[in-house]
Amino acid sequence: EHLLKKQVKKYEADSGIAVVMDPNSGEIYAMANIPQFNPNSFNKFVPEARKNNTVVSSYEPGSIFKPIVAAAALDQGISQPNEKFFCENGKFKIGRTNIREASNHKFGLLTMREIIANSSNIGAIKIAQKLGKDSFYEYIRKFGFGEKTSIRLPGVSSGLLGKRKNWTELSLASISFGHEIAVTPLQMVVALSAIANGGNLMEPHITKALMREGKIIEEIKPRKIRRVISEKTSHQMMEILKFAVKDGTGKKAAVDGFDVAGKTGTAQKYIAATKSYSKTEFVSSFIGYAPADKPRLVILVMIDNPKGVNWGGVVAAPVFREIASKSLRYLNVPSSKERVFILDRA
Repeated sequence: EHLLKKQVKKYEADSGIAVVMDPNSGEIYAMANIPQFNPNSFNKFVPEARKNNTVVSSYEPGSIFKPIVAAAALDQGISQPNEKFFCENGKFKIGRTNIREASNHKFGLLTMREIIANSSNIGAIKIAQKLGKDSFYEYIRKFGFGEKTSIRLPGVSSGLLGKRKNWTELSLASISFGHEIAVTPLQMVVALSAIANGGNLMEPHITKALMREGKIIEEIKPRKIRRVISEKTSHQMMEILKFAVKDGTGKKAAVDGFDVAGKTGTAQKYIAATKSYSKTEFVSSFIGYAPADKPRLVILVMIDNPKGVNWGGVVAAPVFREIASKSLRYLNVPSSKERVFILDRA
């Protein structure tokens, strides 16, 4: 909460969200919402301030959704991490709509891992086109989007995923880079956890047990909902997402002593009144996990409508880094150097 509040204030943002989860068990370690409210005097706060936006509100995720289309294509075996896609030198026409890259980048040939590292919209579209509408839709559903998570909290939203039969020729393209779909922050964390943990979608939960008079009356055990992708695909995605942090847009998420896998997002906000995307309002985000090869934490940071700078890699990634660094130490997770030392002694 401290780190999130500090960044929201720094960028004069409307709000901020952070979620921390163990990808292997589904245990939610933390949920934070800024602005905060005092539950001891909740009547002094407007209803909007009392919402737990990590489960109640849904957002167009933007580029943090690109790992979903990449994982689906890899899992189907129709693409490989080093396969090259032509990214149209920055301008791609679908129907009557011209789609461009962020910051007017003009990418030519990029491999899949370069597409994710550089956050190419057109590259994501090319992967989605190769995957196809039916397969992409099925994987989106398998990852848990379009349905409520079963966490025991009030007001849980299912997000918004249009029926496959209603997709237009532009839908496949838009959804590939996280537009025309709305997800809750918790849905996004649960989905990336499936990529991180070897391929299993885990049920998220906020309690270990229910107790009465000092005795456990119900233990909440980890529950696998379903397998989404193979272990091989999970490993391939780990390498891709590590590259995105090491050499791509996620450099500011790097944690000293640990390999981090993750993805930045900078989503234009949809303005209902004008039925168009804003050129000045964005949701900046970063989602990732650490240690990359043996994940203990999946962390999502979203900052709504930052002023001045809006890139997820600049606004949200540093908050991820600080949360991850402190949390890994708190959990006594050994760094890469410490793990090598332990192995050497063994």
